[in-house]
Amino acid sequence: MFFSSSNVDKVTLGYKVFPAGKYNAVIKNAELKQSQAGAMYLKVQVKCFAENGDSCSVFENMNINHPKEQVKQMAQTLLANIAESIGKPDLATPQDLIGGRFTAVLRKYKDNYDGSFKNSLQDAKPVTGDFNPEMMEANAMQSQMAAPQVEQVQDFSKMPF
Repeated sequence: MFFSSSNVDKVTLGYKVFPAGKYNAVIKNAELKQSQAGAMYLKVQVKCFAENGDSCSVFENMNINHPKEQVKQMAQTLLANIAESIGKPDLATPQDLIGGRFTAVLRKYKDNYDGSFKNSLQDAKPVTGDFNPEMMEANAMQSQMAAPQVEQVQDFSKMPF
C-alpha cells in the first residue's frame, strides 16, 4: 500500500488557530460581497497577535443585511463594536476599517463541514496599552529568518513505486 489516510494525524492547513481569548488585532482587509442568495455581507480579514509574537488570520463574514433579524442584529452588533473600538463609529465605506487596531475576542470552534478547528470573532474591545502590529510582524519575520534551516532528506528507496 502506498498511502493510508488512517495513519495521518490531520492538521489545519494554511493558517494557525489560536485558543479562545483576547488578542491584539489589526484589520487587513474589508469589502462588501454579495451572497448567492443576493444578500450583502461584509467580509473582513483580521490579523491577531499573541503575546509571544505568533499571529493568525481570522476571516469573518458579517451578514449585516441578512433577512433573518437575529443574524442581522448579531452581525451589526459585532461591526458596531469593531467600529467603536477602532475609534470610527461612523463608516463611509468598508475600507474605513482597514488598519483599525482593536482587541479581538476570539472563539475557537470545530467546523461542521471539514472537522478542522477555526477561529471567529466573538467581540471587539478597544486596545489597551501599546500595540504596534508593524513591529510585531517585523519581529516575527526576523525570528523566522534567524531559525536554523534544517535540510530534509527523503528516502525515496522506500516508496512502493
